[in-house]
Amino acid sequence: MPQTPARQRFGQGYRDAMSATVQYLTDSKGRKTAVLLPIEDYEKLQEDLDDLAVIAERREEATIPHAEFKRSLKRHGLSR
Repeated sequence: MPQTPARQRFGQGYRDAMSATVQYLTDSKGRKTAVLLPIEDYEKLQEDLDDLAVIAERREEATIPHAEFKRSLKRHGLSR
């Protein structure tokens, strides 16, 4: 399966990169109760969640062939 940006971000490399900056809040017994992470990481996660919600909403929509899509972009001046 190809590595999409979301898959790359949530892959092991991303988890490793985040682990250096993520902090956990714990209760009196040492159990993790919350996560503190840099706003940049939070925003990336939020963007991925938003993207996944759009994908889920559009899952049943009809698709068009790639060539037709490219022609449509050209007709609307969005591509050369």
